[in-house]
Amino acid sequence: MRESGESLPRSVIDNRARLLDLAGDLFAEQGYVQVSVRDLASRLGLTTGVIYSNFRSKGDLLAEILERRVRQDMEQSHPDMPLPEYVHDSFRQLSTRTTMRALLVEAAAAARTDPELRGRLNPVLSALLSHWIGDYRDWQKVLHVDRRIDMDGLVRTLWSIELGLGILEATGGHTVKREELATFVSSYLKGLERTDGPRKSGASAPPTKGAGSDAPDALADANREFSAPTGALRDSPRAAATQLQLMDAAVELFAARGYRAVTVRDLARATSLTTGSIYGNFANKAVLLVEVIEARIGQDLERLPADLLATASPADLVEFNLLAFASRARLRSLVLEGAAAARSDGEVRTRLRSVLEYHLATWASGLEDRLGGSVRAHPGVLTAVTAVWGAELGLGLFEALELPTPTPAQLAATFKAMFSQAGFDTRSATSKRTVRNRVAR
Repeated sequence: MRESGESLPRSVIDNRARLLDLAGDLFAEQGYVQVSVRDLASRLGLTTGVIYSNFRSKGDLLAEILERRVRQDMEQSHPDMPLPEYVHDSFRQLSTRTTMRALLVEAAAAARTDPELRGRLNPVLSALLSHWIGDYRDWQKVLHVDRRIDMDGLVRTLWSIELGLGILEATGGHTVKREELATFVSSYLKGLERTDGPRKSGASAPPTKGAGSDAPDALADANREFSAPTGALRDSPRAAATQLQLMDAAVELFAARGYRAVTVRDLARATSLTTGSIYGNFANKAVLLVEVIEARIGQDLERLPADLLATASPADLVEFNLLAFASRARLRSLVLEGAAAARSDGEVRTRLRSVLEYHLATWASGLEDRLGGSVRAHPGVLTAVTAVWGAELGLGLFEALELPTPTPAQLAATFKAMFSQAGFDTRSATSKRTVRNRVAR
């Protein structure tokens, strides 16, 4: 490729701009894997040779699209706005960045099994993160924020929330109220400040209902009833054993090669079963994928010690789960695969949305019970739970792109503080000791 400072003919500049715009739209709408260079050339009336004269590969094209899109969407300058207010405003503007999030989900899912693409995307996103981390460190110095807070981990945690929302959006659901999420995050940041710097503006006013406001979503309705997803496992011990064998094989194959690349025939070879036997247990590959994700969520996130459940506050439970973050890498990779598949597969989308909505609602309801009220009494509980789950899923994108993630201790400390700042901490001295003792074991 040419150096950025080298002059280019006008026709070449126009072709590059058209290609970046079209490819970004198509990758977001149809999926990065599904759109070929030949498709792009045909849509633009160009030859594939012209495209390859501008970009060495489809991965190079995606990397430039993402760099441009992320800078455009995330770095709009507000020089007079203090950082917590800037973050508040940014989370309120989530709906303007849906294409960016869709592209990042596509990129991360493809990069999991494509080392060349991963190597191309990693430095682009690393450079962007480094720039943001520098801004947070400047804020830390000026406002005397506790120097023990690692801004590298904090920035990665905050961006992971947004990336995780991209995974949830891929299932067709809008899962968080923007104003509540903006307040949840920015209040925590403002609570870290020890001195007041010059403030030329207060936090932006809440959006009015209408265009661009929060649309009613499946989880926001406190009165909605959620039914547990129907499992595929049968009562017959023999059938259950066969299905568990298939699910174990699917976990390994989907994680190693990607959901789209694995066929039912591959599963048959891995398990020494016939394809007919596989279809006799799972209607199709989509059902198998979602059953695997459902089982892993229950296994990895919902098996909590009885003594912890008896005494822990919401903040304690968040801390306990996030301290075990490193053990759930396989679950995060499976949900990422499911989200990427859901963007173009209606059955995966419907089934996966049902599973994720059910668990979010269950977790929120459990925390509401601990607070001694209801959704109406504690309207931010669902938003707080979604933020934690979004961060976990978003860090699955970091892992897919081989970007460093915060440590489990950093994650746990950040979200525990956010929950406490939001008033969702009813700790007693007993509950504090219980969490520490359980983690120590």
